[in-house]
Amino acid sequence: MKKNLLSLIFLSIGLIVKSQTLELYTQTDVLIPYGDTISVDSLPSVNEMVAYVKVKNDTSFTVSVTCEKIYLYIVPGTDNEFCWASTCYPSGTFLSGSEIIEAGVVSNSFLAHYKPLGNEGASYIKYKFKINHGDSAWVVVKFNATTYSGIADNCFTNSISAPYPNPAKSMVYINYNVSYNSKATLQIYNICGKIEKQIDLNNNNGIVTFNVADLPSGIYFCSLNLNGKTVKTNKLIIAH
Repeated sequence: MKKNLLSLIFLSIGLIVKSQTLELYTQTDVLIPYGDTISVDSLPSVNEMVAYVKVKNDTSFTVSVTCEKIYLYIVPGTDNEFCWASTCYPSGTFLSGSEIIEAGVVSNSFLAHYKPLGNEGASYIKYKFKINHGDSAWVVVKFNATTYSGIADNCFTNSISAPYPNPAKSMVYINYNVSYNSKATLQIYNICGKIEKQIDLNNNNGIVTFNVADLPSGIYFCSLNLNGKTVKTNKLIIAH
């Protein structure tokens, strides 16, 4: 009887510990192991690099979550900020406010922005998500600004990334690369083919940002148009 009682106690503790966890996912819903490093690669000349991490409340109750930024190594002359709980924090701020996440819900509000400002090299920044009773999960983001490893060649490939976050309800981000001396635009149109937004891409590479809060929920498409021709299209879901 005593042995069974002890087993039940340890099982209960194990369930509680398991329930008091956060899970981190990439933009494409791949689980990030605790403490793992994800990499964002681009050229030193790019305006901005963005890392997107989803945070899931893997408990049976509502939690309050903060995000702490920890510098492991920063390339001199660069700048960065991170966004959490509907607020963006500049490079000099290392602890965010709290975001309330209900049980089983995935938060899409985290974004880490990094500006190389022409400086080559890799910066390593740790982002630690901590819930109100002390449990936490963290990830290291490597912002790699380099002209090597084929990155320079990729800048001559006309392409756009999948929009993120996706589904989206407010701000959307898309990475792009276009050829030199090209007239490039990004068009967002609804399922009926009506163009809802059109954005001129004035640089050869970078990140375009737009707000979809004014568009109804539904399926949309983001197309890269080069010299009047569509070269790439990705689907975007808006869910308010």
